[in-house]
Amino acid sequence: MKLLKYSLFSLLFILSFSCEDEPVDDTGVVVVTDPDTDTDDNDDDDDDPNLINFFPSTLDSEWNYDVINTNNDTNETTNSTDRLYIESENLNTFTFGVNEDNVANGTMNRFILEENTMNKTETNLSTTGELVIPIPELDIVIPFDNLILYNLNAPNSSMLSSFTGTIESTFENFPITTTYTLSTTQAGQLNTINLNGEDYNNVVKSNLSLVVSVIATVEVIPGLPVELPILDTQDFLSIDYYIAKEIGLVRSEANTTFMINAETLMALEQAGVDISNFPSSSSVTNIQELTSFTIQ
Repeated sequence: MKLLKYSLFSLLFILSFSCEDEPVDDTGVVVVTDPDTDTDDNDDDDDDPNLINFFPSTLDSEWNYDVINTNNDTNETTNSTDRLYIESENLNTFTFGVNEDNVANGTMNRFILEENTMNKTETNLSTTGELVIPIPELDIVIPFDNLILYNLNAPNSSMLSSFTGTIESTFENFPITTTYTLSTTQAGQLNTINLNGEDYNNVVKSNLSLVVSVIATVEVIPGLPVELPILDTQDFLSIDYYIAKEIGLVRSEANTTFMINAETLMALEQAGVDISNFPSSSSVTNIQELTSFTIQ
């Protein structure tokens, strides 16, 4: 009997220290983090016939988001909304549509989800399509095939996908070479996050990163081609995104930043290129948060 009392007392003592206040991650979202491994011997998920619906894809399901876009150079903020919906579905492959004009305001919706082809398994969600660099003057399009957005079995901080390549194109009749690395990382699995007073359970947090460099070959002096860096190697795009079980994307925070090489701008101008409308730099933060959803 004494041994039983001692065991109960020890258990209560341990539990009293495990029930701490909910932490807040670096985005300000209240989270309760899951352990790296599941210590429950009875893993219900392995027998769950609906596990493949971690991200619902039923035709006409829809998600509504508030979108806040902040120009960090001017501190100008723009508020808008997005309506994301399942446009087509074929078994475990599906596509999204967005808004009436098919133009998304959320960076995650615009670059990763809209018009690309999604594919899901019991543990993974991946996408195939292309990402357009948001510098219209450069007209750079980065393709990707089966870019993994989450893997329910992946350890925290593990790399999910990584694509490195080069793209040859032109700018003002000058050949340019873009080198890129597009990657996704599983940041962790969360028991709960709280957004606008609403709790979402069983959430995967991941990150998408794009690193780019762009080099132009310019004849500043006729007959003497020179390679000039338009974009030195830099972190161009980073998106933290949260996906909740049986709901879908509930939040994303994207940072898009770039700085054009100033010496290259001067050389392009000397070569006769009109750079008056060419951006020298940009820093934009785009946050989208779920406000309502309907799963068919």
